[in-house]
Amino acid sequence: MPQDPIIAPEGSAWPDEAALSDAVAELEAALGTTLPEPYRSFLLTYGGGAPYPLIFDYAPDEDDPERFLDRLNRPARVQELFTGKTFGDGTPQGFAAIGEDPGGLIVLLSLHPGDFGAIYAWSATAEPWGGPNNAPDMLVPLGPDFGAFMASLYETEDLMGYEHWSTPQRRALQRDLVLP
Repeated sequence: MPQDPIIAPEGSAWPDEAALSDAVAELEAALGTTLPEPYRSFLLTYGGGAPYPLIFDYAPDEDDPERFLDRLNRPARVQELFTGKTFGDGTPQGFAAIGEDPGGLIVLLSLHPGDFGAIYAWSATAEPWGGPNNAPDMLVPLGPDFGAFMASLYETEDLMGYEHWSTPQRRALQRDLVLP
């Protein structure tokens, strides 16, 4: 089992570096802003993927706070979610959906000037954004930025995260995960 952070691609191969550069440029155009570091460099280097360790704490659930960061989305998926193709009017305005757990919890990157780059958790819903059951005050802070969030990921003593993460394909394609 690895001791340092690693990552595997979402598919069966790592994306092409030139294609990643184009995809990030297209995403930034759709978002109307340059992505904050180190998230931008992460996308240009890895293009998303499945990180390990992958467990983070979701404070609202006192009985079961541990969640798996199942994947960090590819630029095209971030763009698709930003434009409302999945959650329609429920899509949080001013946030980019950069990752997700297996149970519908979405990891968001704030694009708002006051907390630009901060990371939040959102319990996905198609209810209209800004309504009583889908509003900014329902977002759960996970970190002041992408680097801090990634540094907070951990493993349990019983290796629960590795059991979830480890597949033959992921092990064969894994790379060290290094953020600037």
